[in-house]
Amino acid sequence: MKMRLKNIAFMNNSIKKIATLYLALFTIMVVAKENVNHPGLTTSVNTKIAAGCSPSNSQTDLDVNNVRTTIMGGGDMWWNLSDPQYEIPKGGNKHSLFAGALWIGGVDAGGQLKVAAMTYRQGGNDFWSGPLNVDNATISADECAKWDKHFKIIVQKLKNMLRDLFQLEGMILPILQR
Repeated sequence: MKMRLKNIAFMNNSIKKIATLYLALFTIMVVAKENVNHPGLTTSVNTKIAAGCSPSNSQTDLDVNNVRTTIMGGGDMWWNLSDPQYEIPKGGNKHSLFAGALWIGGVDAGGQLKVAAMTYRQGGNDFWSGPLNVDNATISADECAKWDKHFKIIVQKLKNMLRDLFQLEGMILPILQR
Protein backbone atom coordinates (compact mmCIF):
# COMPACT_ATOMS: atom_id res chain seq x y z
CA MET A 1 0.00 0.00 0.00
CA LYS A 2 2.84 2.38 0.88
CA MET A 3 4.53 1.70 -2.45
CA ARG A 4 1.28 2.38 -4.31
CA LEU A 5 0.91 5.79 -2.57
CA LYS A 6 4.49 6.67 -3.53
CA ASN A 7 3.78 5.74 -7.16
CA ILE A 8 0.61 7.86 -7.18
CA ALA A 9 2.49 10.82 -5.65
CA PHE A 10 5.28 10.38 -8.22
CA MET A 11 2.76 10.30 -11.09
CA ASN A 12 0.92 13.38 -9.78
CA ASN A 13 4.24 15.21 -9.51
CA SER A 14 5.23 14.16 -13.04
CA ILE A 15 1.89 15.28 -14.46
CA LYS A 16 2.26 18.67 -12.76
CA LYS A 17 5.77 19.09 -14.20
CA ILE A 18 4.66 18.15 -17.70
CA ALA A 19 1.64 20.48 -17.50
CA THR A 20 3.85 23.34 -16.30
CA LEU A 21 6.35 22.75 -19.10
CA TYR A 22 3.55 22.60 -21.69
CA LEU A 23 2.02 25.82 -20.37
CA ALA A 24 5.39 27.60 -20.46
CA LEU A 25 6.07 26.50 -24.05
CA PHE A 26 2.54 27.43 -25.12
CA THR A 27 2.93 30.89 -23.55
CA ILE A 28 6.21 31.46 -25.40
CA MET A 29 4.60 30.44 -28.71
CA VAL A 30 1.66 32.79 -28.15
CA VAL A 31 3.89 35.77 -27.27
CA ALA A 32 6.42 35.33 -30.10
CA LYS A 33 5.40 36.77 -33.44
CA GLU A 34 7.04 37.08 -36.80
CA ASN A 35 8.19 40.36 -38.27
CA VAL A 36 5.20 41.36 -40.42
CA ASN A 37 4.33 44.50 -42.32
CA HIS A 38 1.35 46.54 -41.19
CA PRO A 39 -0.23 47.99 -44.36
CA GLY A 40 -2.76 50.12 -42.44
CA LEU A 41 -0.13 51.72 -40.19
CA THR A 42 0.45 55.41 -40.78
CA THR A 43 3.58 57.33 -39.89
CA SER A 44 1.94 60.71 -39.40
CA VAL A 45 1.95 60.29 -35.61
CA ASN A 46 5.65 59.33 -35.62
CA THR A 47 6.50 62.36 -37.76
CA LYS A 48 4.72 64.68 -35.38
CA ILE A 49 6.34 63.16 -32.29
CA ALA A 50 9.83 62.88 -33.80
CA ALA A 51 9.83 66.47 -35.11
CA GLY A 52 11.17 65.29 -38.44
CA CYS A 53 14.05 63.37 -36.86
CA SER A 54 15.36 60.35 -38.72
CA PRO A 55 15.38 57.06 -36.81
CA SER A 56 18.65 56.56 -34.98
CA ASN A 57 21.25 54.61 -36.93
CA SER A 58 24.13 54.75 -34.45
CA GLN A 59 25.46 51.48 -33.18
CA THR A 60 28.45 50.30 -31.21
CA ASP A 61 29.87 47.01 -30.03
CA LEU A 62 30.25 46.11 -26.39
CA ASP A 63 33.18 43.83 -25.59
CA VAL A 64 32.73 42.75 -21.99
CA ASN A 65 34.23 39.62 -20.45
CA ASN A 66 33.86 36.98 -23.15
CA VAL A 67 30.86 38.57 -24.93
CA ARG A 68 30.73 40.82 -27.98
CA THR A 69 27.39 42.34 -28.83
CA THR A 70 25.89 45.28 -30.70
CA ILE A 71 23.72 47.98 -29.13
CA MET A 72 21.90 50.60 -31.18
CA GLY A 73 20.85 54.17 -30.41
CA GLY A 74 17.21 53.40 -31.22
CA GLY A 75 16.79 51.00 -28.29
CA ASP A 76 17.62 47.81 -30.20
CA MET A 77 20.30 45.43 -29.00
CA TRP A 78 21.93 42.14 -29.96
CA TRP A 79 21.32 42.56 -33.72
CA ASN A 80 22.15 44.93 -36.59
CA LEU A 81 18.56 45.02 -37.94
CA SER A 82 19.17 41.86 -39.97
CA ASP A 83 21.67 39.47 -38.32
CA PRO A 84 22.29 38.30 -34.74
CA GLN A 85 25.16 40.09 -33.00
CA TYR A 86 25.24 38.60 -29.46
CA GLU A 87 28.39 36.52 -29.79
CA ILE A 88 29.57 34.31 -26.96
CA PRO A 89 32.39 33.47 -26.71
CA LYS A 90 33.54 36.52 -28.67
CA GLY A 91 35.33 35.52 -31.83
CA GLY A 92 33.56 32.13 -31.80
CA ASN A 93 30.90 33.05 -34.39
CA LYS A 94 28.18 31.56 -32.12
CA HIS A 95 25.18 33.75 -31.36
CA SER A 96 23.03 32.78 -28.38
CA LEU A 97 20.45 35.60 -28.76
CA PHE A 98 18.92 37.10 -31.89
CA ALA A 99 17.46 40.45 -30.88
CA GLY A 100 16.16 42.44 -27.96
CA ALA A 101 15.15 45.98 -27.11
CA LEU A 102 14.48 48.38 -24.27
CA TRP A 103 10.97 48.36 -22.84
CA ILE A 104 10.33 51.21 -20.43
CA GLY A 105 6.99 52.03 -18.88
CA GLY A 106 5.39 53.98 -16.08
CA VAL A 107 2.31 55.81 -14.93
CA ASP A 108 2.10 59.60 -15.38
CA ALA A 109 0.68 62.09 -12.87
CA GLY A 110 -2.81 61.55 -14.32
CA GLY A 111 -2.66 57.77 -13.81
CA GLN A 112 -2.18 57.09 -17.54
CA LEU A 113 0.13 54.21 -18.46
CA LYS A 114 2.96 55.29 -20.79
CA VAL A 115 5.19 52.72 -22.51
CA ALA A 116 8.06 52.86 -24.98
CA ALA A 117 8.73 49.38 -26.34
CA MET A 118 10.49 48.38 -29.54
CA THR A 119 9.20 45.34 -31.44
CA TYR A 120 11.93 44.84 -34.03
CA ARG A 121 10.99 48.23 -35.55
CA GLN A 122 7.82 46.71 -36.99
CA GLY A 123 5.67 49.74 -36.26
CA GLY A 124 8.16 52.59 -36.12
CA ASN A 125 10.46 53.75 -33.33
CA ASP A 126 9.80 54.57 -29.70
CA PHE A 127 13.27 55.96 -28.93
CA TRP A 128 14.84 59.06 -30.47
CA SER A 129 18.23 60.74 -30.03
CA GLY A 130 18.75 63.92 -28.06
CA PRO A 131 17.31 65.95 -25.20
CA LEU A 132 13.84 67.46 -25.42
CA ASN A 133 13.20 71.16 -24.85
CA VAL A 134 12.02 71.41 -21.23
CA ASP A 135 9.41 74.07 -22.01
CA ASN A 136 7.47 72.34 -24.79
CA ALA A 137 8.95 68.81 -25.17
CA THR A 138 10.18 69.42 -28.73
CA ILE A 139 13.45 68.76 -30.53
CA SER A 140 14.79 69.73 -33.94
CA ALA A 141 16.03 67.31 -36.59
CA ASP A 142 19.51 68.88 -36.35
CA GLU A 143 19.59 68.29 -32.59
CA CYS A 144 18.57 64.63 -33.10
CA ALA A 145 21.38 64.13 -35.61
CA LYS A 146 23.90 65.75 -33.25
CA TRP A 147 23.07 63.28 -30.45
CA ASP A 148 22.79 60.14 -32.61
CA LYS A 149 25.91 58.51 -31.16
CA HIS A 150 27.16 56.48 -28.23
CA PHE A 151 29.30 57.76 -25.40
CA LYS A 152 32.05 55.67 -23.80
CA ILE A 153 32.33 56.03 -20.04
CA ILE A 154 35.55 55.06 -18.28
CA VAL A 155 34.99 54.07 -14.66
CA GLN A 156 38.14 55.74 -13.33
CA LYS A 157 37.25 59.06 -14.96
CA LEU A 158 33.77 58.83 -13.45
CA LYS A 159 35.21 58.11 -10.00
CA ASN A 160 37.61 61.06 -10.33
CA MET A 161 34.75 63.38 -11.31
CA LEU A 162 32.60 62.18 -8.39
CA ARG A 163 35.52 62.53 -5.97
CA ASP A 164 36.16 66.10 -7.13
CA LEU A 165 32.46 66.95 -7.02
CA PHE A 166 31.80 65.54 -3.54
CA GLN A 167 34.98 66.67 -1.79
CA LEU A 168 33.03 69.72 -0.71
CA GLU A 169 32.56 69.64 3.07
CA GLY A 170 34.38 66.31 3.37
CA MET A 171 31.65 64.13 1.83
CA ILE A 172 32.76 60.61 0.89
CA LEU A 173 30.81 58.34 -1.45
CA PRO A 174 31.08 54.58 -0.76
CA ILE A 175 31.58 53.86 -4.48
CA LEU A 176 34.84 55.82 -4.36
CA GLN A 177 36.24 53.51 -1.67
CA ARG A 178 36.44 50.48 -4.00
